[in-house]
Amino acid sequence: LRARLPIELLDGARQTFEIKASSKSDPTVSQAAPVALTSSAPSLRGVFALDRKTVKPGEAVSYTLTVQNAGSANARLARVVVSYPGSLSLSSAGPAATSADPLTHVASWDLDLLAPRDRKALRLDFRVREDALADQDLVVRAVLQSAQGEPVVSVVSAAAKVESVAGVR
Repeated sequence: LRARLPIELLDGARQTFEIKASSKSDPTVSQAAPVALTSSAPSLRGVFALDRKTVKPGEAVSYTLTVQNAGSANARLARVVVSYPGSLSLSSAGPAATSADPLTHVASWDLDLLAPRDRKALRLDFRVREDALADQDLVVRAVLQSAQGEPVVSVVSAAAKVESVAGVR
């Protein structure tokens, strides 16, 4: 039996429905029975890894976002949107981002298919801008969106702290 369940049901949710079977040849013959169905849906999760905790202006820093489908169904047409602070300049992304806008500090990826328990790593390489303020925390945020209507998931990275640079007297 394959049924469409309400979109609000998360992966693994169990709900009881009444199923009614009727005869095509005799409409007076039918039988109904309660059936418990367990929903199957994608469930996107993400975690950031940071290659260093302190940086100086002009240095490189990398964040890796690992996106996982923790659900029991394929995640189709999932979208990952990463925003980063203006003190970072995106040098490269692997795999290449579907779109990247240096003015709004946003990069995004469209993931066609992520099977259950499958993972996808997205690496973002940045350069710390020369005008970055000392003691500033550089935090990257990601939003994971599934086309199937799953709740939007927000992921925040650990902070890389900008070290102060000795000034000229």
